[in-house]
Amino acid sequence: MRRNKLIYCMMAAATMFAASCSDFDDYNEAYTGGNTESQQTLWDNISGNPELTQFAELLKKGGYDEVLKSSRFVTVWAPKDGTYDNTSLLAMDKETLVERFIKNHVANYNYNISTGDERRVYTLNEKSIIMENNTYGGLNIEKKNIPSVNGILHIIDGYAEYHPNIYEYIFESGSDSLASYFKHFEYLYFDESKSVIGPIDSLGQQTYSDSVIIKKNRLTDERTGLLNAELTNEDSVYTLLIPTDEAYKKSYDRIKSCYTYPSAGKIEYLPLTEDMVGQALPVTVQSEYVSDSLTRLRIAGNLPFTHTNKYNSWMPEVDNGNVWQSDTLCSTRWNLLSNGPEILSHTVGDVLKMSNGYVRIVDTLAVHPWESWCPEINVGIFSQDVRPLYSGCTPPTNFNVVGGTYGPDIQRYLLLDPVNDSSRPEMYFKLNNGVRSAAYNAYVVLLPEVYGESEENKITQFDVNFSYFGEGGKIVEKKFAKLITDSVNLGKVDTFHVGEIVFPYSYSATEAYPYLHLRINRNKYNSKEKNYTNRLKIAGIILRPVEYDEYLKNEE
Repeated sequence: MRRNKLIYCMMAAATMFAASCSDFDDYNEAYTGGNTESQQTLWDNISGNPELTQFAELLKKGGYDEVLKSSRFVTVWAPKDGTYDNTSLLAMDKETLVERFIKNHVANYNYNISTGDERRVYTLNEKSIIMENNTYGGLNIEKKNIPSVNGILHIIDGYAEYHPNIYEYIFESGSDSLASYFKHFEYLYFDESKSVIGPIDSLGQQTYSDSVIIKKNRLTDERTGLLNAELTNEDSVYTLLIPTDEAYKKSYDRIKSCYTYPSAGKIEYLPLTEDMVGQALPVTVQSEYVSDSLTRLRIAGNLPFTHTNKYNSWMPEVDNGNVWQSDTLCSTRWNLLSNGPEILSHTVGDVLKMSNGYVRIVDTLAVHPWESWCPEINVGIFSQDVRPLYSGCTPPTNFNVVGGTYGPDIQRYLLLDPVNDSSRPEMYFKLNNGVRSAAYNAYVVLLPEVYGESEENKITQFDVNFSYFGEGGKIVEKKFAKLITDSVNLGKVDTFHVGEIVFPYSYSATEAYPYLHLRINRNKYNSKEKNYTNRLKIAGIILRPVEYDEYLKNEE
């Protein structure tokens, strides 16, 4: 199946339009003269050259003797005899020989070489090779601009080594797990712009005398693809991590545990409306399919890194002259991975050069879970969607306060302000579907009445309940009762630790959600409890993975 096809000029056509001089004519015509070579085809000039007997033999095996006899206009960079292993190339099957060797030395159009000329050559196998300072891909051009009736011939000292692009190498790397995942997203695309239009058929439909069908991939072929990485683009430069099959399986098992769904294929939740908690609603989920899909996408999303991103400029293979002082890697899905050196340290063997970047085979995917598949959740408490239900207090309002422990920064908060002295303000917060099947430490970020020491700063006693779908197939509540704000932090911002909550099921990619219910526990105090109040200023709600908390403590 051909990947591309262009319409080439016939020499007769060039002669016919000789009176019309243009850049295109110059681009597609050889510089002919009275010498013998200019009157012969490229094949004649190659097969008759004693320095190119091996190359001629390879061309004939690949069927390119006929191509170079035809009127198709091309430029050939012919490696001279003795500069490559001819025996191993002859042992290749015809298709591989053509794609990986012959096409690497042939390009459409006229690449005539002049002094100081620097050009990018796009070969017939769509590789991008630099021709500069009398070299082709770094190889010395010993004889140049040999004219032929159907093209230009150059003789080079060596052969242009074939480098697969990163996408092609995925299927050669031996990592069957990753290759099968990428293969799943391939599809065939009819490229109308590159196809040759034929006649209109009897039904009035357009036909094509030459239909160009291209293999594409929904993961990689476009910037809008799932990975946001064009791994087939020869003009891009990436580094791709390819985990071994063992490393892939280890990562798969670890990540999939965060995407556990009920085996029955149904997850229930209690919807929050503007004035009530509704009846339980079921949500259907294709448990195994969703779990597998999200797991594999999370693995793939941590593998490609573009060299144009400043975060990645410190990688050894990046050569952009602008190193940004950082150990962080940024994947093409914008996952910021803070332990970049550790991730790269698991490279097995050498870094492999591809035609559009580099590949690192890794025996471990050393990515922190909280920077990828199990992130910290910051509940957007200032959105109407996450606080639709409140009771016993004036309508919660967004407030700004200037100053305090963060200097001039503006701190926002929600005020739970009781309707009267006997009220017990309460509020519900919808947790988004980013909640995974994992253990979290729950925190409520509280602001003081007044920053610093003041009699206005008082203690509040409150309860926090979580509502979620439990392992028994029913909605359950996890209660944290009679929590008391920390008297030590009354004049400060206090990230109050509520407790640990373990969600047995993931809510990712579903319409279901768990919620948090916060309620002031007391509204009457005795004479000795004058420093108590039933007001709270809430600046945030955080669900931090327990594993992340433990990491932070160890870092301290």
